[in-house]
Amino acid sequence: MPACHMPALLAGLTLPTGMTMPPAMQLGADAGAPPPGQTSYPGRPDSVGHVDWDEIPVRCHWDDADFETYCDQAKDYMLDVWEAQVENLPWPTPFGDDGWGGDDRTDIYFSKDGAYGAYTICDYPDGWNFTDADPSDGRAGCAAHLVIDPNALDNDLDGYLAHEFNHILQFATDYNEPSLPPWEGAAVQAEEQTWAGRGSWKQYGRSYQNSPFAGLLNDGYELNATYSIYSYYEYGSAIWLMHLTSGYGISTTDLWFAGSDEGNENTTTVWDALWELTGDADAYLMDLELARALIGTDDAPAYYDGFDSGIEIQDTITEAGDYVPEYGPYNLGTVYVDVEIDDEVQLVVDSEHRSWGLVNVTDQQTTKLGGDLCTVFTGPARVGITTLGTTELNTNRNFHTLVEGETTFTLTRADDNSCYEPASGDTGAADTADTGGGGDGGGQGNKRPQDDEEPGGCGCAAASPAMFGWMVLPVLAARRRR
Repeated sequence: MPACHMPALLAGLTLPTGMTMPPAMQLGADAGAPPPGQTSYPGRPDSVGHVDWDEIPVRCHWDDADFETYCDQAKDYMLDVWEAQVENLPWPTPFGDDGWGGDDRTDIYFSKDGAYGAYTICDYPDGWNFTDADPSDGRAGCAAHLVIDPNALDNDLDGYLAHEFNHILQFATDYNEPSLPPWEGAAVQAEEQTWAGRGSWKQYGRSYQNSPFAGLLNDGYELNATYSIYSYYEYGSAIWLMHLTSGYGISTTDLWFAGSDEGNENTTTVWDALWELTGDADAYLMDLELARALIGTDDAPAYYDGFDSGIEIQDTITEAGDYVPEYGPYNLGTVYVDVEIDDEVQLVVDSEHRSWGLVNVTDQQTTKLGGDLCTVFTGPARVGITTLGTTELNTNRNFHTLVEGETTFTLTRADDNSCYEPASGDTGAADTADTGGGGDGGGQGNKRPQDDEEPGGCGCAAASPAMFGWMVLPVLAARRRR
């Protein structure tokens, strides 16, 4: 995780009730250093017994004789999980761990070290760094293990295993990914992909719908720190990945593979991966925003059936004038408002951020604004004003950064359209989305637009295990934070 974002994500935050971390991942240490009071890798939980499963390369351990029964219960669940996630999706087969658990199998521990929760992590004994298990496979993968405290279970062992095992597969794909939604959203989605109708995406999806201003790659820690909003946002981002998978035919594994780089050079961002896979990440983001804004209506995409948590509307605007949103927007975030003006309405965006879109929920259309950041729509209407990507946006480090400076939306009655009329070929031309997706993904091999400007931001280097050490992805510590 980029060192410049570690303080924003972790420092001084109080964890929500039920959110726990293993000793190796407690807050308070500098990135790349062991936790306070520890001078070496603390290792895995103790194992007083284990059982090997012949059908799949997994060893199940317990650190208390009373916990042995949980390995018996876990076996049939794990056979389903392995088939669904490794054989059918497919994620990569987990790496062998060179004997950390006694042999080369993937290890599951039922242990009090789970601290009333669960966590998944790779071993990192060498300087608190992860090690790329295969330096020739084109991705940054390591061998992970998972730990579950049986005291956290409430007839939901199946969900814990489906979720945490997916993190093992993610670690085998790209341990460098710094933003949390690809991790937690994918693991929540994997629950549903393993056992349809039994996942937790509807529970967590409410948090995602409640904070659309937060952006594509934000998380509940940032929302808590900045706005005191208690949120499971990163878990609820399964809503996004379901749209990518069911609406565009692009699997979550495609996204992970497209964003992975060999070793510790994390140069390909999630936003880059979306450009490659969809052909136009800006258009895709607006399409996603339209799809989620239709949830709870008769026009919602079928893959959201049974989920009726509508999008959060920040304000109702009843007269022309300037509007400054109370919340956000963050990079790649959307501010939704109901505009109760019965007329043609001109929107002008005044912002240092120079790439915006309009999601017209009422008309079910999306428009990328031209260079003057101006557009016209017919009121009354429910609209979302979306921050799109720029050449300066680096989602490896700007994933929970508010749009720089104050952003003002000016809405006036448009008796005549004073907005700039884009010339032929200008990116300000209106784009229309139908939320149905891109079929075959459309843009395989496409790259996001670039120009001669150097990337902006905090100026830190891309992530490497040496930069984040033990603090990598601490929210993998608990699957369900109830």
